[in-house]
Amino acid sequence: MADTVPVPGDEPSRQALAAVHRLLQEVEALREEQARSSAAADQAFADAARRAEVLARQAAEGVRAEVAESLRGLSREIAEMRRSSGQVESGLGESKAALVELVEYDRQRRRREEAERERVERELRGRRAADLARAGRAHHRAGRREEAAAALSEARGLDPENAGILSDLGCALLAAGRPDAAEEPLRRAARMDDESAPARTNLGLFLLLRGLPEEAERHLARAVQLDPSCAAAWNSLGNARWLKGEFPAAVEAWRKAREADPLCEEARRNLLRQQEE
Repeated sequence: MADTVPVPGDEPSRQALAAVHRLLQEVEALREEQARSSAAADQAFADAARRAEVLARQAAEGVRAEVAESLRGLSREIAEMRRSSGQVESGLGESKAALVELVEYDRQRRRREEAERERVERELRGRRAADLARAGRAHHRAGRREEAAAALSEARGLDPENAGILSDLGCALLAAGRPDAAEEPLRRAARMDDESAPARTNLGLFLLLRGLPEEAERHLARAVQLDPSCAAAWNSLGNARWLKGEFPAAVEAWRKAREADPLCEEARRNLLRQQEE
């Protein structure tokens, strides 16, 4: 658009055209503002349009024709700029929506990758814990008590919610002469898996050694319910009942232990002792 318009000779025309010139400068400034703030530009366009309409009415009342034509062109340009502003806003809206979608996709992707990484790490820890637990049990059977406790402690660190490892660790600590350290994993194992006969059997044995036959009997009675073939549970149950003075019930439990495992030497000795007494 031209920067100036012809100036008629009469004073009213010069004033009107001067106003047009100022309005043209404002429109030029609006173009720059449009790139920075479409919302503010839209309001400015509306204000400029209203002023152009006022000047157009003045032109119709006596200002020369070229002034009126300039104003009409200015109104058209303002309208075009408003349409352009709307298109820019629409494009910005679409770009923003696409960006939001991309960010959300990337966030979900990272979550999936993190979940998969955690799954793999958890699986590897579980395998390592299982290997250590097997080594600990082998040490325990061979009488290497401290080695058993060390291996099972490391296994627990890798898989702290494994009731079997906790129970075996308690037994290893108990065999190593560390009953105070054994109590926590044994009790925790029984709480975590109250349907585990080995966990209740091991806890019952610990309670017997601590001089708590009544509490031991509760766990051992539950253990033989869960696994009637567990000779160790039957034998320990007999010991608990004997300490409580329930001698016939104790003998019955020892006999059950021999039935479950004819080679259960401790149950055989208990029965012989009972006969001698």
